[in-house]
Amino acid sequence: MRPLLFTPGPANVTDTVKQAMTVPDVGSRDNDFMEIMRAVREKLTALADDSGDYTTVLLSGSGTSAMEAAVSSVVPPGGKMLVVVNGAYGQRLAEIAATHGIEAVAPPLPWDQPLDVRVIAEALQSNQIACLAMTHHETTTGMRNPVAEIGALAKQHGAIFIVDAISSFGGIPFRLSDWYIDYLIGSSNKCLQGVPGVPFVVARRDVLERLSAYEPRTLSLNLYTQYRSLEDTGQSLFTPNTHAMLALQQALQELDDEGGVAARYARYTANWRALRAGLTELGVDLLLREEDEAHLLITAKQPAGFDYEKFYAQMKARGITIYSGKLVTLSGEATLRFGVIGDLHLPDIKRLLAAITEVLVEMKIEMPRTSHHSR
Repeated sequence: MRPLLFTPGPANVTDTVKQAMTVPDVGSRDNDFMEIMRAVREKLTALADDSGDYTTVLLSGSGTSAMEAAVSSVVPPGGKMLVVVNGAYGQRLAEIAATHGIEAVAPPLPWDQPLDVRVIAEALQSNQIACLAMTHHETTTGMRNPVAEIGALAKQHGAIFIVDAISSFGGIPFRLSDWYIDYLIGSSNKCLQGVPGVPFVVARRDVLERLSAYEPRTLSLNLYTQYRSLEDTGQSLFTPNTHAMLALQQALQELDDEGGVAARYARYTANWRALRAGLTELGVDLLLREEDEAHLLITAKQPAGFDYEKFYAQMKARGITIYSGKLVTLSGEATLRFGVIGDLHLPDIKRLLAAITEVLVEMKIEMPRTSHHSR
C-alpha cells in the first residue's frame, strides 16, 4: 500500500515526478540544463503574474533559504521592517531579520484567531516602515492570512511588501499585482508537488533592480547577484540542485495537466472538506473555524490522555505519516496537523480517517461526540 504523507510538506509526489530524477548525471552549467532553468523560471513567473512586471530568482536549499534571501537582500541599510507574526513562520521571518541586524517591529498577535488588520495599520502609522513581511498560509495552524488587505496597506504607506507563500503558491489561485506583492517566496516541495531543494523568489523587476545599490548582507543568498547571474549567463552563481530542478520541471507540467492552480485548489478543497467532516464526526476538537482555514491543512487539539508518540507509531505502521502541531493552546492543549496537499485524493482521505478511527480505539481514547468549532 502506498505510503501517505499528511504533512504540511514535503508532500506526496507522483511516480512521474520521481522518475524525472532518474536520469544520467546532469551538468549544472550544461546548455541543456540552463535551458531547463530558463523554462522553470518562465513558468513560475507566469503562475505568479501575467503582467510582465515580474521575474523569478531560483535558489538552492530549503524554503527558509529563500525567506532569508528575501529579508536579508530587500530591507535597505538602516531600514525598519514590520513583520506579521501570528505563527511560527511569521516568527521565523522576524528571527531572520534579527540575525542580520535588521530592526523589526512585530506587534503581538494571537496565533489561533483571525488576523486583526487594524493592528498592522496602526503599526504602519506609528513607525517609519521600509518593508512589510508576512506569511500567506500560516502552517502552524492552517490559517489563511488576509494578504490582499495587508498589501493595500503596504502600498498606501510606501512599504515594500514581502509574502512568504511557501505553503500556498501553486495551491491557492492569486495574482501578485492584485495584492501589491513586491516579493513572493516559494518552494518546490509544497503545493507545486515537486521535491525539496528549489526555493525561489518571484520579484517585481523594478524593485529588484534597486537592490544593486545595497551592500550584500550574504554571499550565497543575495537575490540581486543571483538574479544578475541568471539573467546574464543563464547559470546559477553557485551549484543548483540539478535533480530537484528536473523534478520541478515535471511537477509544473503536471500542474498544467491537472488544469492549473484553480483545479488543484478544488482538489485540495475537496480533500480538506472531507477530512474536516470526518474529524468532526469523530468528535475531534478543531483549532480554527472553517472560514479561517486555507483549505490546505487542519490543526486538531490532542484529546485528554493522548500519547502522540504512540499515535504516530501506530499510524506509521499503517503507512501514514502525520506531524504534531507547533502550537500549544492557552489552555495547555497540544495539537496535531493534517496536511491535505500533494498527490492526495479522496480515497486517501478515507484511508486516513479509517486509520485514525482504528488507532483511537486501540489506544482507548474516548472522543466527545461534538466539537466546539463544528457546532
